[in-house]
Amino acid sequence: PAERDRLAAILSARFGDAADLVEAGGELDHRMGDIEALIDMLGPGAGEAERRRLLALAVEIADSDGRLHEFEDGLLWRLARALRLDGGAVEAVRAGAARAP
Repeated sequence: PAERDRLAAILSARFGDAADLVEAGGELDHRMGDIEALIDMLGPGAGEAERRRLLALAVEIADSDGRLHEFEDGLLWRLARALRLDGGAVEAVRAGAARAP
């Protein structure tokens, strides 16, 4: 629930009322179930800064309940690989998230 609430807050800040967007994303997640397919939908032309920003958002959401579970950590690493980010980029994003208020 904390992760879903944080996702809704992030989307609402950017797009306004995001309840429908969060629900549609959940439905898409259940249908696809493959992180690489979701990444492909974002477009292969995303620059490194945008890919890092997406990973940073994922870290923020995963850690929104104050705990980064083993499953979430593994998912973040899979996301990073799918976004073509190396381990150094992952650690930098995670360190930045740890310093954020």
